[in-house]
Amino acid sequence: MIARATRARGGGRISIEEQRHRIITINCFLNDIGHWGWPEAPPGRLVFPKDIPRRPQPLPRYLPVDEDRWLADALHRSPRALAANALLLARAMGIRIGELIDLELDCVHEVPGQGAWLKVPLGKLKTERMVPLDDDTVAIVDRIVEVRSPGLPLPHPRYGRRVEFLLTHHGKRITNYTLRRELQRAAKQAGLSPIVPHQVRHTTSPPPRLSGLSPLLVEALTIMAARSLQPADLSDAAADVRGLMQTMERNRLRRLQACGFDSATARHLSDLHTPNLM
Repeated sequence: MIARATRARGGGRISIEEQRHRIITINCFLNDIGHWGWPEAPPGRLVFPKDIPRRPQPLPRYLPVDEDRWLADALHRSPRALAANALLLARAMGIRIGELIDLELDCVHEVPGQGAWLKVPLGKLKTERMVPLDDDTVAIVDRIVEVRSPGLPLPHPRYGRRVEFLLTHHGKRITNYTLRRELQRAAKQAGLSPIVPHQVRHTTSPPPRLSGLSPLLVEALTIMAARSLQPADLSDAAADVRGLMQTMERNRLRRLQACGFDSATARHLSDLHTPNLM
């Protein structure tokens, strides 16, 4: 009934947030009268977590090419060099903001015959990984090393041991809030609407040989490269990943049509789907 409830004024349906508020209030009331021993209290639980409607939370999309270029230009011109270069590193590598602030000073490793690689610390998926670096990204790391404030090693939040972090300023670590604030400042200067760090992560800038591929495909190739895929195999890998994504799309269309959607609607719903390949 709450899902079909309407407003007293205007007769419009109440919002998802209002539905959540009413259901949670009812649940609290039923729990309270049960604890108080009221004879009217229901003998069992009536409201479950699945009864509370979820807030609409669309996945943030990657930035279009023009907006990505405008944002990068604003970060390059930023007077806050440390935070700006940190965001440029996240943009180049497609790493999460939590992984970014946990990078250690010796995170870049030279692998004989394979060039420079970035050691990404434990993050959301509780795994470490090595990601290959191009010359432009190595230059970003060098700029960070130049502008960071050296200091004593700090306790690692995960292990407790003292380490030298890459992103430090006056003896303290750069925080999540500092990076988000710099990102919003740069977005405003570039004339963009507010963006979140996850959008920067999904806007990995491709090297010239991968230009023209979708950002999701570039992310998949980055994973393959991190698993010691040889550069000469990237063209074959691109074809393999492109074929995989086409197969996934055909499967989505088939499932949607099996649920009763017509071809046009199924295509529209499939286009709204953004798989997370990282």
